[in-house]
Amino acid sequence: MRGERLGIVSLRLDAFYCVLVGLLVAASAAVSAPHVGLAAPVVATLGVVVVAWGVLVWVLTSRLPLVRALQLVAAANVVAALGLTVVSTWLVGVVVVLTVVVVAVDVAAFAATQGVARRRLLQSSC
Repeated sequence: MRGERLGIVSLRLDAFYCVLVGLLVAASAAVSAPHVGLAAPVVATLGVVVVAWGVLVWVLTSRLPLVRALQLVAAANVVAALGLTVVSTWLVGVVVVLTVVVVAVDVAAFAATQGVARRRLLQSSC
């Protein structure tokens, strides 16, 4: 897949994924809060923040130059993946930890595809 197409697809899927996960987190806050050791309003707020990030990623895809959007979102994804990995060490319960680790791996995969797309774009512009 060409760099431009890969970049746009990766960013759009990332945005959709964030909105979907954020909505699920916010909607299940009352049920999931006791399992993660946080108050339900905190969990719901985190979900809303993830939804807002997803919307921002979608907007950045069309408003910024693609290379810049890929760079920004990939960097944020690396930070998020590392943060989720660290947070998983504080959580109790195998299922909760595995869920957070799986999300961290998903986010890292988005960062990787965005890095590949950015590199292809930069190589094709030389």
